[in-house]
Amino acid sequence: MAPKRKAVAGTKGAKKVKTEPEDAFRLAKEVLQSVPKGGGTNNVDAACYLSRKRNAKIYANYACILNQTNTGSNKNKFYIIQVIKVGTLFYCWNRWGNVGQVGHSKLSSPYRKLVTAKADFLKKFKDKTKNDWKNKDNFKAHPGKYTLNQMKGKVGRVSSIKVSTSPLRPLGDRVLLLIVTGILALDLSHTLLITQGPLVMLPCPPARGGKLAYCKVKKRDTVDGRVKRVLPCTLDKPTQELIHLIVSKDMFNITKKTMNLDFRKLALCRLNKTKLVKGLEALEELEKAHKKKSSKAKLRTLSFHFYTIISRKIGYKRLSVISPRDIIQVKKKILMVLADIQQAENIQAEAELEVEEIPHPIDQDYKLLKCSLKRLDEKSENYQIIKTYLSATGSPSLELLSVWEVDRHKEDERFKTHDGIENRRLLWHGTKMASIAAILKSGLRIMPHSGGRVGKGIYFASEYSKSESFVWRTSNRIGIMFLNEVALGKEYTITTDDSTLVRAPNGYDCVVARGRTEPNASKDTSIILDGKKVMVPQGKPRSQKKYSTSYFSQSEYVIYKESQCRIRYLLQLKF
Repeated sequence: MAPKRKAVAGTKGAKKVKTEPEDAFRLAKEVLQSVPKGGGTNNVDAACYLSRKRNAKIYANYACILNQTNTGSNKNKFYIIQVIKVGTLFYCWNRWGNVGQVGHSKLSSPYRKLVTAKADFLKKFKDKTKNDWKNKDNFKAHPGKYTLNQMKGKVGRVSSIKVSTSPLRPLGDRVLLLIVTGILALDLSHTLLITQGPLVMLPCPPARGGKLAYCKVKKRDTVDGRVKRVLPCTLDKPTQELIHLIVSKDMFNITKKTMNLDFRKLALCRLNKTKLVKGLEALEELEKAHKKKSSKAKLRTLSFHFYTIISRKIGYKRLSVISPRDIIQVKKKILMVLADIQQAENIQAEAELEVEEIPHPIDQDYKLLKCSLKRLDEKSENYQIIKTYLSATGSPSLELLSVWEVDRHKEDERFKTHDGIENRRLLWHGTKMASIAAILKSGLRIMPHSGGRVGKGIYFASEYSKSESFVWRTSNRIGIMFLNEVALGKEYTITTDDSTLVRAPNGYDCVVARGRTEPNASKDTSIILDGKKVMVPQGKPRSQKKYSTSYFSQSEYVIYKESQCRIRYLLQLKF
């Protein structure tokens, strides 16, 4: 089923077990705000030729990026101001234009005195915003003037990767090379020099003669000059590939492309957690205004506010007013997906590399998920039961690649609050690839703002084919599916839509939208999980005469408390 959950996951911290989210946006903001702020210093604007000088840097954070958006006059412009220090000289850099374009620029003559460059900066900031730089933390927007955005960028460490052309022991159909994304330079000694970016895994290039190369990885700390050795990964190869898949930048890019997201159109500055929160708040206001049937002028003003926060490229086209509710919903979903992506990217960025022996980056990513993944033996009874469940309710063309037992940090403690419930089933839950890491770290979340045919809860299915439509696949046709133990308890049955539900009716524990088909119950089997009997469908779907007039083609099981489910298995599939 589609995941009716919070589309961003963060560290739970001291959240009480029994607390249930009453408002999706409030919870989204809390989760986003719990993510630690990234460090780093401001980077010299890449459009300035000084950025290519090694000793060029922003002086004392004297850098800003401004935005001016107005749907009425079709304005969506940016203005960058920076004080750049190169050796003993200082410059004031300005660049401006339409969002998504290079625009125009001006670089001052080199100043020998810092005070002169700062004066240029302060004057330009005042002219463009009607604010004083010293009061930027209490910035106030003025009509017809620019608003202030953040402009932060992380500067990584210089690393080196030795590529050997020696014979390689078999590691499957490809070899992974540890690199650091950023600016690359390849010298004649086959050493890749990288200057910035987070750690990722990419395919290793073929060596001379068509043979695969393997890589001796070393990382040099630019502070003390010592070489640090990256330890071998402790995970088995399929688990390594899984972790790489769910946190890789390639996956994020595929997700953005699938959602028709052009980050060149959202590239005024990096969408950080603050912007995501403010963007969600702006969309809330738009939705409220639409419900109240506000005037076009009001909608135009609110649209202007949203575009000021979440800038997009428009060139010379008119900036549209955000009015249809379906557009608002789509934009909400996009922001939630971006929040998921940011959280998974944060997993990569959290690792500390200050020890002499550095853990393998995939080990670091795995540790930061705070989730244990243990591959099931293909010959085990539970594996065979899952395989039968998949083949009975899914497509015959599906290939089951691997199954992992999932043990999320402290999820067992939360789930124990429902030990008194006997009616338990193993049910499917599908979701987009960008959300997998977030779900593993923080669990399935209720996302009330998107609603659903059975209200605001977490949705599951007894037929794989029902959940499959929500699984996003890679270009290699790889997808991920969850199997969850759901404490259903006393079921309240419906056969027509009821999107107003936010909890199970009094005396009931869940709502089941009975479908016209259901797996043959006579074939059901059971497995024992933590001493509890959990029913697992094994039969093929059969028509349900009793529910032949149901509005639902396949059954949907919905819970309204996050604590009523526990992720038990993760399946990697090839479509």
